[in-house]
Amino acid sequence: MTDAKPSERPVDNNRMENARVGYQAAVNQLTNAQNLTWERINLVIVANSIFVGATVLALTGQRLSRILVPVLCVAGLILNVLWLHLFSRAYDYSVYLVKSARELEELYLSDPIRTLSRGAQFADGKTVQIEIGGKTEECQLSAFSSLARAKYTCWGVITVFGAFYFLMLVLSHPIRFWIHR
Repeated sequence: MTDAKPSERPVDNNRMENARVGYQAAVNQLTNAQNLTWERINLVIVANSIFVGATVLALTGQRLSRILVPVLCVAGLILNVLWLHLFSRAYDYSVYLVKSARELEELYLSDPIRTLSRGAQFADGKTVQIEIGGKTEECQLSAFSSLARAKYTCWGVITVFGAFYFLMLVLSHPIRFWIHR
C-alpha cells in the first residue's frame, strides 16, 4: 500500500468508475438524509402545535385541567431538547455527506461535475456561473435567503417553542416562581 495522498494517486478507469458510483451513492444518501430531516422537522412542529393547543386549552379550562399545564410545558421542553439533538445530529451528518461527495467530485469528477463545489460557494452567498445551452448564467442567493442559514433558522424555531413552554410554565404558576409566602 502506498502513502500517496488521494490527489497524487494515478487514476485508472476502474478507480474513476468507483468514484462515480461512490459519488452517486453519497449524493443519494445525502438526499435521503435531508428528506428525513425535513420529515422530522414537520413531525415535531405538528407535535409542538398539539402541545401548544393542549396547554392553551388547559389554561382556559377548569381548575383540574390547569394541573396539566406544568406537565405539558415540561413535556414540551423535553420535546424541544430532543428535537434540537435530532436536528443537530442530522445537520452534522448532512455536512459530512456533502463533504464526502464533494471530495470525490473534486478529486475524480471535477472536469464534468462541479455541483457540490459550486453549491458551497452559492451557500456562502457568492455568485456562481452555470452554463446552460452554451450560455453562461449567474446564480446567487437572494438578499433575504442569505440573512441566515437554515440551521440557525431551525434553531430559532426550536427556541421560540421552548420559550413559549417556559413562559407558560412561569405564568401558569406565578406564586411558585416569584412569591414565596
